[in-house]
Amino acid sequence: MRATQSESAIADKEALQPVLEGLEIEVLAIEQTDRWSIYHRLQELGIPCNCAIAQPLEARIDSPTAALQLWSIAHRYRASQNELRDFLEDCWQTRIRV
Repeated sequence: MRATQSESAIADKEALQPVLEGLEIEVLAIEQTDRWSIYHRLQELGIPCNCAIAQPLEARIDSPTAALQLWSIAHRYRASQNELRDFLEDCWQTRIRV
């Protein structure tokens, strides 16, 4: 028997619940201009978010992938140039085994 779309969504949420319970919500201090850039990038990725004038950016993170994407985007705006350079250098030197 094939699950309906709503049943699949419920099953996915139940499977993710133990993972998502371990996530902590963190308030990040982000410049207002960067906040709009982050908001637009989250929209491009299909992550539900809201960003109103003089209000904080809010994003609904309902999967580990969305959490990683949000971390990656926020890290890009919060990290120093040296941190970003070191991160990129580490990526170039990482060897992937298949």
